[in-house]
Amino acid sequence: MSIKIKVIVSAIASAAVLSFVILGFFGMDGQTNGMVVEYLNSLGWQVDDRPAEISHFKIPNEFDTVFNTYNVFQLEAGFDLSEYRGARVARYSYTVRNHSRSATGEVRANVYVHKQKIVAADISQSGRDGFMRAVTDTSDMIK
Repeated sequence: MSIKIKVIVSAIASAAVLSFVILGFFGMDGQTNGMVVEYLNSLGWQVDDRPAEISHFKIPNEFDTVFNTYNVFQLEAGFDLSEYRGARVARYSYTVRNHSRSATGEVRANVYVHKQKIVAADISQSGRDGFMRAVTDTSDMIK
């Protein structure tokens, strides 16, 4: 086997191992996914079976204006992020299929999970004409 082929095979093997390690640490288990999709479906939202994006971050200890405003949406939905100041959460972002603006742009359901518990959620669309609503606000849902 030539050196060039050995280097290519080694690079592919390394990439495969790295992918498994990343998925192991930052992936999503089926139980969490099922819980989140079931919650969104119970409100009437139709979402893809798998998240479009998963991210992790720490909720700040002190809320600025943005977090205080965001928490107002959460209070409307029955959540209170102030109880999770300083906690690390995972955000699971799903594509919403039955929002009135789903056809004109990507609408997302963002669900925040801490220790297998849903602690916040919203429906949003980014961009110039974007919006953010409490997950329980179903006024723009196509039924």
